[in-house]
Amino acid sequence: MRMERTIWIQAFSVALFVGIGALIGAATGPGMEWYRDLDMPSLTPPDAAFPIVWTALYVLLGLAFGRMIASGFWRDHGVIFAVFCVQMAMNWAWSFLFFTFHMLLVSWLWIAVMIGLSLWLLVAFFRVDRVNFWLMLPYVAWIGYASILAWQIWTQNPTGT
Repeated sequence: MRMERTIWIQAFSVALFVGIGALIGAATGPGMEWYRDLDMPSLTPPDAAFPIVWTALYVLLGLAFGRMIASGFWRDHGVIFAVFCVQMAMNWAWSFLFFTFHMLLVSWLWIAVMIGLSLWLLVAFFRVDRVNFWLMLPYVAWIGYASILAWQIWTQNPTGT
């Protein structure tokens, strides 16, 4: 019975994270025209890469979240769980700062804080939950890369705040 409950919690968590990502993508999609008009750095991946990468990352993050819920991790490690949730809320807000409000510098500063929180989470997970460490590692690498892109976009398009 416990294994079945865990599977359902993880499936729900993955669906929730992927669903939130899809809703944010749909809500911020109109900003893509503005984005395409920016002077882009040479490191920028093709537009088609973003939904593929983010779907995979949200699956991994959903699994990490589901593991924390199903195992009761959040009760014993409330600070780690809270930082994970804050970091995810910041992640979901970032697209609006960048694509909707065109706040290039603010979005770069925002992602810098996200990286700090995510690195703290990696250290914490490494100490108490190695599976969640590995589930989060690709996300931290991607937002590190995204922060480089965000910085370059801001410096190449300095009229964005």
